[in-house]
Amino acid sequence: MENIGNKKIMDKNTVIWWIIGIVLLLLMIALHFKSMLAGMDALLIIAFFLIIYKARVQKSGFFPDYIARNSTSAINGIFILLILFTHAYGYMNVTADNMPLFFFFRSHCRQLVVTTFLFYSGYGIMESVKKKGVSYINSMPLKRVLPLWIKFAIAVCIFAVIMLAFGQDVTVGRFIGSLLTWKNVGNSNWYVTAILILYLIAYVSFRAFGSVSQKAAIVFSVLGTFVFIMILIHFRETESYTYNTIFCFPAGIIYSYYKERIEKLVQNSRFSYWTTLVTSILVFLIAYGVCDNYGKFWNLFWYQIMCIAFALMLTFLAMKLKFENRFLLFLGGPMLFSIYILMRIPMNILSWSEAAVSPSVFFVISAIVTILIAWVFTKLTNGLIKRVFK
Repeated sequence: MENIGNKKIMDKNTVIWWIIGIVLLLLMIALHFKSMLAGMDALLIIAFFLIIYKARVQKSGFFPDYIARNSTSAINGIFILLILFTHAYGYMNVTADNMPLFFFFRSHCRQLVVTTFLFYSGYGIMESVKKKGVSYINSMPLKRVLPLWIKFAIAVCIFAVIMLAFGQDVTVGRFIGSLLTWKNVGNSNWYVTAILILYLIAYVSFRAFGSVSQKAAIVFSVLGTFVFIMILIHFRETESYTYNTIFCFPAGIIYSYYKERIEKLVQNSRFSYWTTLVTSILVFLIAYGVCDNYGKFWNLFWYQIMCIAFALMLTFLAMKLKFENRFLLFLGGPMLFSIYILMRIPMNILSWSEAAVSPSVFFVISAIVTILIAWVFTKLTNGLIKRVFK
């Protein structure tokens, strides 16, 4: 065991995770040897090792900072990396024959890759309300909503210019609709619609009821989220991905509100911890298995249960497992939104230019360019917002 300051690094646990990774790698090679050593399958394996690198297991007790900023940033870093894969999938001709692992991953990950973004956002809002009270609530439109929209609007303008440069059609109506997050000019937009409205719902709820009762504000947030989902269903019924994960946001708010009670219950003993973790896994698996087997309403209900159970499962797992990879912290930190909103720029350019590159080269170029422009974009937009709101 190596001590760095007050921090204990358990080398045995790192070795254990590497052994697990190698065993999985050998198993995958045995199953898909012909396609494993090239293409997107190989990149998924590399991503797996990036994720588990420097992962630590807490053998006794629990990580006290399991849901602190660094821990949530690392987990979000995992999922923004996976979103790079899922978005790239839409530009590729992938089948179970030519890229079996990549095809299996994309076919089964569903919308789970965005659940932590919503859950941790809701959790962060409630934690700030608990610590700062009314002053934070009053500052939300200028501190949370408007800066996020400004970054998004700048990104939309960049996308529009690129579309025009490549001869794509950008009407005035489409551009304005894109600025309002309802349409797009080649960019991703549904998540921005969701998070901005969810911020506003939380703001209205706590502004109206927060000074009287936080429980009442939370109930109003849940009801507001339900109404928001109904509106989305009315206008985007066939685009279920725009609304089937949204309840993860109020779930994060509720987790924060009851955090101390939850921790006292879950961390009371090894038995209570493992019972809670296994229960969350079972609920997730059951919901995953049945969320496509019923009518529209029940499918949506089980899908939301699946997503919330997945977010809770990861939260409980984080009590014992910590990801300390600097690369994940880099991806899931201040650049997270920039990476998400800009990743389609290199993908669109490569697609529109009909560049003759393999799927793996397409992905690598897109990932590298995305990270570079996201870093520049974050620096410039953060500087602009600081000047505007100083």
